[in-house]
Amino acid sequence: MGFYHGAKDSEKTVVQDYFTRQESIESAYSFDALHTCPQLLESIDSKGGIYLAQVKNNQKLLLEECIHMVQYSPFDYDFEQIEKAHGRIEIRRTAIYPLDVDYLDERWRNSGIQTLIAVHRQRTRVKNSKFSQEVACFVSNKIASNELIGLELFAGVRNHWSVESDNYVKDVTMGEDYIRCKYSHRIRAIASVFNLALNLIRKKNITNNIRVVREDFNFDRQKAKDGLSRS
Repeated sequence: MGFYHGAKDSEKTVVQDYFTRQESIESAYSFDALHTCPQLLESIDSKGGIYLAQVKNNQKLLLEECIHMVQYSPFDYDFEQIEKAHGRIEIRRTAIYPLDVDYLDERWRNSGIQTLIAVHRQRTRVKNSKFSQEVACFVSNKIASNELIGLELFAGVRNHWSVESDNYVKDVTMGEDYIRCKYSHRIRAIASVFNLALNLIRKKNITNNIRVVREDFNFDRQKAKDGLSRS
């Protein structure tokens, strides 16, 4: 798609330019809240693509409309998933709502928004029973005309979070965000090494926390060679 080096605004511009250049779009894409803007969603919708975009406080009015709908409107479908991993129990309850774009602010009128996906996440730490919860909102131009499509949208949100989790591992745990270099091609080279290392670690089915694995490799070079070998 493209490469950016610098502020988040640069990332947003790269993504917007990519979809503007496309004559037609046949795939489905998910976006974090940074990219949830009328221009991008309209571009994808008008060219035949499908989007799933998260809504946060950077689009405050849209988020308020979504929360209002969650509180007062009936949903068409709902799904539940319980996951036990990483020392916590997480319950995700997802509700699918039809969303009439005419009720939104005028700037969204051509975005093609048709559906709201609201995910209620409840987490309980097994060790200390600490409880937290949040509601995450996504919008899509795909109409949830039946339960199967609702399940597809639910799966899309889960896959989106999986990608975000991978990005967090690379950016924070592997340290990509902390690299400082004025030459962007060197940043790309180092990022490629991080991607390769992460893929090799996962290929070996190493399930420990990546931060712990990195520290182990740092102090035990033989373990690092074994963990990062292709065999």
